[in-house]
Amino acid sequence: MASRMPVYVEFDDRDWEQREWLKVYEGGFQVFLVERTLVWGQRRGASKSATLWPALTFSYLVDKVSLGQGGRCVLEFLHDRAR
Repeated sequence: MASRMPVYVEFDDRDWEQREWLKVYEGGFQVFLVERTLVWGQRRGASKSATLWPALTFSYLVDKVSLGQGGRCVLEFLHDRAR
């Protein structure tokens, strides 16, 4: 079953050599996301202008809390990560 294989994970806050295999489907994770693509997105709470910001979208590997229900998409704006 290919969808149940461990995932080789590199964490943002660790050196790249400290990657590790995780069993995300068996590890008690409620949600596990992986970076998918770069998009332009509108920020909530921003002024009514049509300014778009660069953001990462994510794919759900595990979603036991239904974050993706109804076609919702998780965004992380790059400007927020730089702070």
